[in-house]
Amino acid sequence: MNRYTFECWNCKRKYTLLREITADQTLTVACPYCNLEGVVDLAPYKKAKKSTLKSGETEQDAGFEYRLPDVLPTQKIN
Repeated sequence: MNRYTFECWNCKRKYTLLREITADQTLTVACPYCNLEGVVDLAPYKKAKKSTLKSGETEQDAGFEYRLPDVLPTQKIN
């Protein structure tokens, strides 16, 4: 688990929460100030990880990683 900073879609306040980022593409969080839930779409931050062999000639798919911004914006749940 890591601590992430979120910005509420409703009240625009920033808050931090402990969350575990898994292979799911969305993350649902509740703002502690206005008590409304928001969703964070993680798909734009998902980047493919490549590993290069020692010979330097071949790249292999090594899964993916998230490259998250300092503050994750939330959106209203539809």
